[in-house]
Amino acid sequence: MLDPAGSTSPASQTPTRTPFVRNHGGPAGVSRIMGIGLLTTALIVAAAPAAASASTPTAPAAATTRTVVGTRVVGLYGSQDPTFDGVYRQGLSILGLRAIRVSVPVRATRWLLHQQCADGGFQSFRANTHIACAPTDLNSYAGEDTNSTAVAALALSATGQSRAAARARAWLRASQNTDGGFPYLRGAGSDANSTGLAIATLRGSGFTAVTLRKAGRAAESYLRSLQLRCTYNSRSRGALAYQGGSVLVANDFATAQALTGLASTLPVVKRPLRRVPLTLACTNGVQTSAMSTRDAGAGYLARRLLRGHGQIPNAFGPGVDWNATAWSVLALAGARTGGAGIAIGSRALLAHVKDYAFAGLVGRPAALATLILVAHATGADPRRYGRWNLISYLQRTLG
Repeated sequence: MLDPAGSTSPASQTPTRTPFVRNHGGPAGVSRIMGIGLLTTALIVAAAPAAASASTPTAPAAATTRTVVGTRVVGLYGSQDPTFDGVYRQGLSILGLRAIRVSVPVRATRWLLHQQCADGGFQSFRANTHIACAPTDLNSYAGEDTNSTAVAALALSATGQSRAAARARAWLRASQNTDGGFPYLRGAGSDANSTGLAIATLRGSGFTAVTLRKAGRAAESYLRSLQLRCTYNSRSRGALAYQGGSVLVANDFATAQALTGLASTLPVVKRPLRRVPLTLACTNGVQTSAMSTRDAGAGYLARRLLRGHGQIPNAFGPGVDWNATAWSVLALAGARTGGAGIAIGSRALLAHVKDYAFAGLVGRPAALATLILVAHATGADPRRYGRWNLISYLQRTLG
């Protein structure tokens, strides 16, 4: 679901495996690219969710097909084609509203419950819920995926749907690869974005990045294997690649979503910041003092935002990747460090809400929800976010 913002210098801005793009509200409507696993936008966890809405539906006894009124799907946030991001944007929208204790209409929660597959997982969108979920196909990138499932689990937990959320987390837990990471689709290679989202969500089952293991390998160890450390140039140090390789390529969006899982859960709650160095201490390519994967990643994102005057550049052409910018601010708030980066990134987002969260006059629900989560994490008021009432605009997108 994302806009894989590659990172650091232009030479290092070549993301791997990007078969198609999902709309999520990044630059030019792009917000996430899905490779066999690259799905950016969304991060977060099911731990201590906000109090559920007073009127929460029970899980449906039988699936129903979608009802369409005009160009909108009843119960779904956003009028855009939901084929590639319906569940993801629905989950993120619900999570954003519950973060600030706004009630979620029953039809929105019911829509998400109807999308759940028989085994507990979620695919990006089921046009007809009378039909079983599609089998996994690595060639067409079809089937249940970890990103949709992770965000759906968080949203279901936040609305009091504990049984459905637990089934989704169980499906997600069973999707871990033997290298410790998580793939976008089962059977595919692990990637940083999917791993970060999975860690964040599975905190709701009592796991951490260190205790979440498969075949003896921890999720944290997998993410560390993707981190550019002392053998890379100083600007890139601390960044994570989307996937592994003989030469790692820094990726801003992958770093932000991985850091979200390493450091926190969603929604991120504003807490006092820690004093942490922003750079790895290296001499002649050798690390000279200890620094965790989390803190090195946070230092990279803070430096990146400061160099870009609060903006993460688009890895695929000119312009700004506002989705990666928002997730970077959110990740730093979760890591409780990089205060200068949080401040300058927040100011840039405040000034560019329209560029990020709207396509003309039409609101992009995933982007609006991400901004609500950023506001919540940084102590801003989402009802007065610059000149925008993010809550009202998100609510207006509901079908």
